[in-house]
Amino acid sequence: MDKDRRTSVASPTPWPSDAFYQEHRRCGDLDGDVDGDRVWMDVLVRLINASDENGTVRDNGLRVLASVGLAVGGIFGMAGTFAPSASLRGLAWGIDGVGLVMAGAVLTLVFYRKGQDLVASGFLVFAVGEGIILSGAAMDLTASVPSFGAGTSLWALALVLISIPRVFPLPVRLLGLFAAVLFAATAVPIFAGVQVLPTTSPLPFYAYPVLVATLGGWIWTLVKANSSMG
Repeated sequence: MDKDRRTSVASPTPWPSDAFYQEHRRCGDLDGDVDGDRVWMDVLVRLINASDENGTVRDNGLRVLASVGLAVGGIFGMAGTFAPSASLRGLAWGIDGVGLVMAGAVLTLVFYRKGQDLVASGFLVFAVGEGIILSGAAMDLTASVPSFGAGTSLWALALVLISIPRVFPLPVRLLGLFAAVLFAATAVPIFAGVQVLPTTSPLPFYAYPVLVATLGGWIWTLVKANSSMG
């Protein structure tokens, strides 16, 4: 099944960026104390070189991209929870949401290519749920409750779909299932008419660290997979 989904790709034709990168590497421009622009140039070149001649990004490039999105989502999501003002909270949660939607969409493609349909569908549902939550990032907390309830219910479903198959390590899967229970316990009262804010304690406030730990487990697994391939 998974072999049918993969496209046989010949050795990619060297990109102009690769020549640029090698030339500057020889000159020492990308070594030592480099400024931020050159570091980002290094990252972009690596992502470009992870594509074939048709512009199709190979799985290792997608894993890097997804890991960045998950990391951004986890960091800014927690930062928004503790933000001292509504404007900073909305900004942080907006960045968080965009990063997680991107990561969910990319990982849907990665796991679909591998023939792991249940995990792929889980990341698709995760991206949809995060998109719904993202729509309320700039709203007043009270006004965002309906979209937050809908999004957390999809989070719970997505975490179950991702964690049931034996794809991620067992501790990561258990964290995901625990987070799913916590977010389900958050969504059900909202659907029943209870006003549960995104910052309400104990739930969902204490569910966020469990979700971030799950994201960290996903990142670790993706990075480890890239290392074993490289």
